[in-house]
Amino acid sequence: MICDPTLLYPPSRGYDEESKHAFCGGFATKSSERTPFPLSGPASIIFDVDHAPAKVAVSISLSPDPVDFADFNTSGQVNYLMPFISTHSEGHYCFNVSVSSINPNPSPNDGALATLQVIMETHHGREYQCADITLVKGATWPQGLRCHTPSAVTSPMSPGATEDACAFKPMFPECAHAKAFASSFSSNSVHYDPRKNAYLFGIVGCILVLMY
Repeated sequence: MICDPTLLYPPSRGYDEESKHAFCGGFATKSSERTPFPLSGPASIIFDVDHAPAKVAVSISLSPDPVDFADFNTSGQVNYLMPFISTHSEGHYCFNVSVSSINPNPSPNDGALATLQVIMETHHGREYQCADITLVKGATWPQGLRCHTPSAVTSPMSPGATEDACAFKPMFPECAHAKAFASSFSSNSVHYDPRKNAYLFGIVGCILVLMY
């Protein structure tokens, strides 16, 4: 059960309700497992937003073992792959980012170790999650985890696009009842909006978790 903004892909180091406002959400130790990530060109980042409204940003550290927020900066500036954007409703969001967009100097080599940091700003404050990656030239992204470019901000996703994304059912449990709509960030985002019954079950589940 997901009751807070959660990084879904690449897989995060972990999530802890008690330490979500700390560096990397309290998971300061690098993961032994890393996700291959394109050295250049677009790659998709997918996360769940369970608070509305919310703002989300993605930054990157080219350090093989970042230990604090400063490792995600260059010359005092945050290495944003995606600056803060607003999400106005709950659900799954997919955004394309590119490592080459930050023009790193020196440029990372094929096989370089890096870490993504997703920053989610809600009425509870800023929450952080990290995902450890390996930058790979020509790395491919799973078809079902690629953002589909919408033709308009409010246009619905095609049945094929929805089916592709929901092929990763263990990652997206709401897909059994999913209805997908498009959102926008440089025409490269997708918002998965659960149907009312799934949404109500989610609220009940979260309340039960908080009670116990």
